[in-house]
Amino acid sequence: MMKRINLHMINIHCVAHRLALCTSQAAEKLPALKDYQEVVTSIYYYFKYSPNKISRISEVQKILDSPQLRYKEVHSIRWLSFYNALETVYRTLETLLAYLTNVSLSDAKAIGLKKKLQFDSVCI
Repeated sequence: MMKRINLHMINIHCVAHRLALCTSQAAEKLPALKDYQEVVTSIYYYFKYSPNKISRISEVQKILDSPQLRYKEVHSIRWLSFYNALETVYRTLETLLAYLTNVSLSDAKAIGLKKKLQFDSVCI
């Protein structure tokens, strides 16, 4: 609409937005990054709908003197959301593995997450 009003107007896209779009599209082509995103997203959803799980992980974080962080969701439209979510997992990895080890006796989802994290934690 503005270009119709001013024919001499030059359209310049936001450089930061273009960079974010470029990196997210490039990441779609790398299976390893896609797998990491799925693991981080699974952790988020594992805790999201369970106040009991959130309470228990918070207790473990306090006991192990770990940062009191909540796991974050990865949003493809938000800049740096994958970094923020992955950083939370990285900073609380010891606590998360301790929690999953403790509950994995009765929780199949916890067993799966623990296996994924133990396998992928070298790269995280």
